[in-house]
Amino acid sequence: MDYAKLLARGVGAWVQYEWACDHSGLFSEKNLAQPIGHILAGQSKNRARAEYTHTILASHMKGRGKRPAVDFVVFGEYPKVEIAVESKWFGKTDVTIEDIVWDLVRLELLANDGAECFFVLGGTRRSLDKLFADKDFAKGTSNRRPCPFLRHDNNILHPISIGPIDRRKLGILQPMYTKYPDLKFPTNIVTRRTAPFPEMTTIDGYQVYVWKISSAQNRKTFSARRASRIFSVEDATRP
Repeated sequence: MDYAKLLARGVGAWVQYEWACDHSGLFSEKNLAQPIGHILAGQSKNRARAEYTHTILASHMKGRGKRPAVDFVVFGEYPKVEIAVESKWFGKTDVTIEDIVWDLVRLELLANDGAECFFVLGGTRRSLDKLFADKDFAKGTSNRRPCPFLRHDNNILHPISIGPIDRRKLGILQPMYTKYPDLKFPTNIVTRRTAPFPEMTTIDGYQVYVWKISSAQNRKTFSARRASRIFSVEDATRP
């Protein structure tokens, strides 16, 4: 089953339907839960669950606070996760690069544990074009060869480096180091876009993109505790 294509077309078609019903004022990340949940539940014979505790992150989280959850998962033999989905809606509130990178890391951790993982992003074409054109979307890359976090223009396999060599991208995750000091972060995340739905629309029309998130073939990690110390020292030495 090509879940990336299924989610792009299914969620995208649902957004078009709701837009035709003049329900666009209700569009939000929460509203994406209905089509995503229905697609996963229908294809898995009701083995889908919403807001499932991210067991890998929960086991490494230090301090108080709600344990992190995944938007949707499909179970195999419990508690094994077969499919995991995170989603973002670019609407009245902008989606930050930090939000995107953290979702990708969360999904990569589950992909490394054997799950098929997908990141869903929706919004008006105007909003999505604004995100893709933002210089921070290519943060940490050479000005001569921009390398965005997510390839939105084609369906090739696209690796994302998040550290420790690429210091600018590494810094995006800085707030997470104190929460997960014992977590081994992946140095690279592999992504692959499926064609958005619809592929063509007006500037104020809506689109939904889906990327499959995977672990690198020769997966390497870096220590959150060590990265936290690096940035603590740098902060202390700044004038």
